[in-house]
Amino acid sequence: MKDLREVKKILQMEISRHRSTCNLWLSQENYILKMLERFNMTEVRSVSTSLAGHFRLSSSQCPNSQEEENEMSQVPFASAVRSLMYVIVCTRLDLPYTVGLVSQFMLNLGKQCWEAVKLVLRYLRGIVGLGLVFQRLKTENFKVLQVYVDADYGGDLDQ
Repeated sequence: MKDLREVKKILQMEISRHRSTCNLWLSQENYILKMLERFNMTEVRSVSTSLAGHFRLSSSQCPNSQEEENEMSQVPFASAVRSLMYVIVCTRLDLPYTVGLVSQFMLNLGKQCWEAVKLVLRYLRGIVGLGLVFQRLKTENFKVLQVYVDADYGGDLDQ
């Protein structure tokens, strides 16, 4: 067995540990920057929300002609969604609803859905430096759990 010292990076996650404050920081800044570069989104203007309220995705927006299907088959949609899913699993816990919504259209992609994915990438462009912070509580009471949810399944047009 060999001691490789303190871990700084694993599986595209940067790890920073601050012993004095008992904080552990996880970030995927470099991975997200590479992802934005791969999908030509490095120079786009960022947005403040991952999916704006005006986006209503539905199966009725899927391609209706062979020409539309051929055009949308050239879009790297599946690759973008897979990259976003990896970001969700590791550090971006604010994106599961949005990415789950767009991933429903993996097999029958419409232009509106691709626009929604590009909007998520623009959102990531604005928050690329954020990550997860784990810190030790000063209290002995470990029953503190804070959860915030903002999901709109009532706005799903296909249900």
